[in-house]
Amino acid sequence: GEDPVVVDKFVDVVDSFAAEMHAIDEVELLDDVLAAVCDAVNEGGNGVNSTTTTFNEDSFSLTCAQSSDTEGSLVVATDSVSLVAYNSSGSSASVSTWVVDTEANTTDGTTLMADVQGISITYDDGSAATETDDVDSGGYQISI
Repeated sequence: GEDPVVVDKFVDVVDSFAAEMHAIDEVELLDDVLAAVCDAVNEGGNGVNSTTTTFNEDSFSLTCAQSSDTEGSLVVATDSVSLVAYNSSGSSASVSTWVVDTEANTTDGTTLMADVQGISITYDDGSAATETDDVDSGGYQISI
């Protein structure tokens, strides 16, 4: 994976940018950036912790995980979200929690009732997880 010091600095820059956001649509764009951060951190094992890495910033928290067991299951648990992806060998996940009770994450004309969650699952080939009704074919469960 990438050098943890460089990744920390990049995540700090994303947090600084997020502090200037004033529209909820911008969260989706930054969430895509954070998913790419997790892909970089998890690439080939991140050298710090081969299964989970967490970044806590003022505007958001980010948890990156990769599949770790022989069956390829991927499990991510944060204070507000749990994600279990089955048959996900070679997968990487990002779970972000955007804090909405700070001035930095207010939106023009929109009152948010809870923190905003961003969840992404990607595979080694760059593809993303798709919806399915069959857990055995690579489904996932999310609890918020």
